Amino acid sequence: MLRRCLIAPLAALVLTAIPGNADVKWANTDVVLKLDSSQESGVATFAFVNEGDSAVTITKVSAGCGCTVPKLEKQEFAPGESGSFTAKFSIGERRGFFRIPIHVDFADGDSAQLNLVAQIQELVDYSPVNLVWGTGEERKPKDIELHWKASDPVEVTQVRSINPAFKVTLVPEHGSNGAIVRVTPTGDKLVGTTVVIVQTAQGPERRLRAY
Repeated sequence: MLRRCLIAPLAALVLTAIPGNADVKWANTDVVLKLDSSQESGVATFAFVNEGDSAVTITKVSAGCGCTVPKLEKQEFAPGESGSFTAKFSIGERRGFFRIPIHVDFADGDSAQLNLVAQIQELVDYSPVNLVWGTGEERKPKDIELHWKASDPVEVTQVRSINPAFKVTLVPEHGSNGAIVRVTPTGDKLVGTTVVIVQTAQGPERRLRAY
């Protein structure tokens, strides 16, 4: 299960030691990626300096989630040498905040724990979240309104209902920054529930994103 958590504001860039190899000083133990839902992925860079008197060797870098892939180009670092590695975070259909642990192993048996913190901003807002027809209420159409930023192009490419007892249509856009999805029960009697799926193409790369 994907774990979500709130994060504190990113602190100023400082060289701080964390439990692990005492000779290695990390620029940041937490690296924050600020992304939006039109992006496929983001890359975090973890920088460090070998402040010891002997070479330091990193044997392995691993992430606590399959959505994140670390990449280490070089393993051995001489005294005084700076180094870094990257970690690619894939957004997929993830939303909100994620803290991914990054584990670094050294040849001398020491290890370090870092974190990639991803903050994903949704470009599309919609309301209401739920449509309800009460007992005895006429089964008239009801609307879901979608809104997005003018600076971030979004196009609704498909709308559908998983229950055929509800008809779902896209009303002609009411402006360049939004659209209306209309949901209509097909009969006068109680017809159960459904899930409405709205597919969008977002950003310059026209990335598909479902809601």
